Amino acid sequence: MAAVIARFTTFVPATPILSNDMNSELNALVNLLAGTSSNIKAVFKLSDAGDPPLELNQTGIGPIQKWSQAGVERARVRNDGSFRFPGIYDTNDNEELLFVTTASAVNEFSMANAATGNPPELRATGGDANIPIKLVPKGTGVVQIQAGAPVAGADAANKTYVDGKRTLWAASFVIADVAARGVDADFTNIQGAWIPSAAFTCTHIGAKWGAGSASGSFTLDFRKQPQGSQAQTTLGQITFNSGTLGVGVEVDIADHAFTALDWIYVVISAAAAPLQKSVWCSFRGFQTVS
Repeated sequence: MAAVIARFTTFVPATPILSNDMNSELNALVNLLAGTSSNIKAVFKLSDAGDPPLELNQTGIGPIQKWSQAGVERARVRNDGSFRFPGIYDTNDNEELLFVTTASAVNEFSMANAATGNPPELRATGGDANIPIKLVPKGTGVVQIQAGAPVAGADAANKTYVDGKRTLWAASFVIADVAARGVDADFTNIQGAWIPSAAFTCTHIGAKWGAGSASGSFTLDFRKQPQGSQAQTTLGQITFNSGTLGVGVEVDIADHAFTALDWIYVVISAAAAPLQKSVWCSFRGFQTVS
């Protein structure tokens, strides 16, 4: 453990100080300043609340202080009073904030505090006229935003809020009489809707019948067809085996993103003496805005 340079001699006013009284202290101080001692340290104590224990006054253009370890500079106080060091550690000696250097850096972060009622700011500043801010998680990590409803136009929103506020859409078709229409062999009796853009995603299909009687069965195919193509894709199926008047069925399908100008429609793919009528069929999902 390093020893502390301490006062060994008691000074008495108006009494000469003998050199022998100071030798041990002066030798320790010389060794400390020369860097030739490994078992002493300097401790400055001051009881005056108005003055610092140590004051350095750099009258030139060089740094105010430099700290080195084994001849390698580790940190310094620059001439303008700013610090240059690799990071900040907490009281447990764990990393809290580390700085990564870029040799030719001209852009940086600046922080501004704020008065009551205003938020502090983390700003992009530097030599470029326009500077974006990039947050880079590690591995599969993500950037997280705390919960809270945005109010002002500049407020950020987290995924939970955004998912709850996406524009919802639905498209419905009616099959008046399943038995009279029968299994759809072509597009003669089929109603359809046009998806205007690729911003639409289908998440659910649903159907219910509102007239007739609970007898027989039928299956509905919810399909899409791209514009300019005869290829059909079935998004999901719903089968009524008798069923209950007015009680609908909804199926949560795998999210299906449309392409622009897709057509959606419902076909009767199977029917066995159905007496259900006024069958409502619906697609629904969400629309995103770029």
